[in-house]
Amino acid sequence: MTSLYEMKNEYQEIQKMVEDGVPIEELQDTLDLMEDDIKEKGVNMLYLIRNIEGHLLAIKSEKERLSLKEKQYKASIDSIKKKMLSAMQETGIKKIGDSVIGASVRKGRQVCIIDDETKLPPEFVDIQVVTKPLKVDLLKALKEGDVEGAHIATGDDTLTIK
Repeated sequence: MTSLYEMKNEYQEIQKMVEDGVPIEELQDTLDLMEDDIKEKGVNMLYLIRNIEGHLLAIKSEKERLSLKEKQYKASIDSIKKKMLSAMQETGIKKIGDSVIGASVRKGRQVCIIDDETKLPPEFVDIQVVTKPLKVDLLKALKEGDVEGAHIATGDDTLTIK
């Protein structure tokens, strides 16, 4: 079957023939057939899009399932580690293992706990300012008049599938 790209090129060639003076009546049957072929190809491509969208939904669902499974495994590991650490601390055991695998109790390191962020001296606070244009409000203002630094443009055409 001819590709949509090839069909489009053939259609453009016929349009050029019309522009070059060939009467459209002589080419009308060919144009009608080509238009039908393009429409049929387009419908087939729509079914392909729907099929791929189905695959994407399945992938999304599988990602969510695997993400949940990952969280469960991480929680299991954390729980087992806590139980092991507690048991080793209560019994005074510092190291366990064999020639392949092992574990040891390590003393905790110093960490900083923030009691009240508002009372910290300014040299210990990183202030971050985020600027983000309010595009919806800006578009409304542009429709009413000029706004320096912005203008209205027409976005790209999109294909809506029903």
